Formats: sequence, structure tokens, C-alpha cells
Amino acid sequence: MNGLERVSVVLHRTRSAENAGSVARVCANMGLGNLVLVDPAGFDLVKARRLAAAYEDELARAEVAPALDDALDRFGFVVATSGRPAADRPVVDPTRAAEAALDAAARGSEVALVFGDERNGLPQAALDRADLVSHVPASPEAPSLNLAMAVLLHAWELRRLAIARDAEPPEPPPPMPEADLARLRRQAKALLAAAGYLNRDRPDKVLGELLRLLVRAGPTEREGRLLLALVRQLEWAVGH
Repeated sequence: MNGLERVSVVLHRTRSAENAGSVARVCANMGLGNLVLVDPAGFDLVKARRLAAAYEDELARAEVAPALDDALDRFGFVVATSGRPAADRPVVDPTRAAEAALDAAARGSEVALVFGDERNGLPQAALDRADLVSHVPASPEAPSLNLAMAVLLHAWELRRLAIARDAEPPEPPPPMPEADLARLRRQAKALLAAAGYLNRDRPDKVLGELLRLLVRAGPTEREGRLLLALVRQLEWAVGH
């Protein structure tokens, strides 16, 4: 759906197996791509599976990388999440981060959404690798989010935006060209006059009303061609 499968969640040194399991479930719920675990500390697969619930297959498919550089090498666009401001990187909220991530995915890039460990967040080296830093403007009195909550917040923004983009109406078909409308007027006038429908003294009065009705309907180019073909067929039928 609009590039969601190209967005992977990268967890750097996750300390909580329960968080890893919850994040695996979020990835499945929101239709994201791979889950990547970078140097998971004290990872307990049994506990993680408990939180992944019916989505433990997502956890089983998770990639494991020894270091962040190894994990990020294949990604063309990296969004790092941090509670700390980054002076040398654009800092946006999760909504803007989702827009940038889906734009990059639409261009064909693999996108990484990177989260730090539960205690210290991401190191500066991870922020240096990022194209964009996403910051949740939480309350100053309680600024720290649970890891799984932060992933869910970002994943939902991605899915919400993807759904909205899928729902955008398609480009309207081209309208009936003015030249076709003029040709239809000429042919319809001759046909309706031959059929005795138009007033011989004032043929354009009723014809003009009919054409104004047609213009208000806003026919497409294809609909205009169908009308011209209809008039040609009626001309042949009247002639025979």
C-alpha cells in the first residue's frame, strides 16, 4: 500500500524482549516491511513471542545485525527517532516523518525507521546517519515514551497517510474538445432539421438549449466521441 512494505523498523540494542515482540506485532498490524534487530541485548525469544501473539512469524523473520552501520547499509532513506534535538539535521514530528518516508518509498528507496534502546535512545552516530530526525513533542513533564508506543505512533502515521493517499481520486478524464462540440452542433443541427424536430425559422433556439444542457453535463472526450458516433449512425439510418 503506497510503499509501506518498503519501510522497515530498525531497533538498536533493544533491552526488552517484550518490546521487541510488541513491535513485531505493530509491524504486522500496520503492514510495514521488515523488522531489524541491531545487537539486541539480552534478547529472550520466548518472552518476545508472548507479546507478538499471533504475529510471531513477523518476529521469526526479523533480521539481526551486529552493528547499526551493517543494518543501515541497504537503506536509501533513514529516519531516526530521538527525544533530543539535532542541530545539524531536519527535525520533524511523526506526521512529517511519515510523509517524507512514503515519498522516499514511492521513489523506490528502502526506508529505515530507527529507534534507540529503552534507556538511552539512539547514539549520536545513529543520528549522523539519518536523513531526517523525528521527534514526538510530548509533555515536558513526561517526555519519555515506551519504545513500543513510539513505534506504534510512527507506524500509525505511516499507515494513516498511506490510506489517505490511496483514497485520493484519480485524475479526471480529459473533457470533450471544443472542436468536437462544434462538429456535434453542426451534425446534430442537420440531423434534427431533417427529422423535422427543429423549427425551420429558428433552428438554433432549441438546439442551443440542448447544447447548453450537454455542456453543463461536462462530457468527457470519450463521451463526446460516442455522441458523434451516435449522430453519424442516426444520419445513416435517416438516409436509408
